[in-house]
Amino acid sequence: MAETKQNDQNSPPAAPAPDDAKRIKDLETQLAKANAKADEVADLKTQLAEASAKAEQADALAAKLEEVQGQVAAAAKKTSKAEATAFHEVRNDAKVKIKIMNGEGTSGRKPVFTCVNGLEFMVPRDIEVEVPRCVYKNLLNSVAPDPGDGHDVQSLNIQVII
Repeated sequence: MAETKQNDQNSPPAAPAPDDAKRIKDLETQLAKANAKADEVADLKTQLAEASAKAEQADALAAKLEEVQGQVAAAAKKTSKAEATAFHEVRNDAKVKIKIMNGEGTSGRKPVFTCVNGLEFMVPRDIEVEVPRCVYKNLLNSVAPDPGDGHDVQSLNIQVII
């Protein structure tokens, strides 16, 4: 019996049956498809890892954005308080009755713009008006360059009405 086994091992393999050849070809096709799917899965895993890293970056940016928004809100609240205080101070300042005389040319007839602590005022010319004292002081400090020598001169002719 030992001799028979040795003869079987030394003899060339038998040719596959036609059904076996077809089965082998089908299995090779399935193996190629499975390898292609495995490559797709590997690519998807890489894409998933990249997407996860981007999601972590997005989460970090969202947290930073929330922090900055909180800082902006705090600053806005502080600014709003300061503006309210400034507005209150200007509004409660003693009033002064003034009259700004017309100047030369067409611009000399236009209302005079001034701004105190962020509050804007348009003071008409040639009409008696009551303004806060800080607005009056601001108007007194308005200057324009003298066309002759370039030195600053008071640009408005203001009368105080008592």
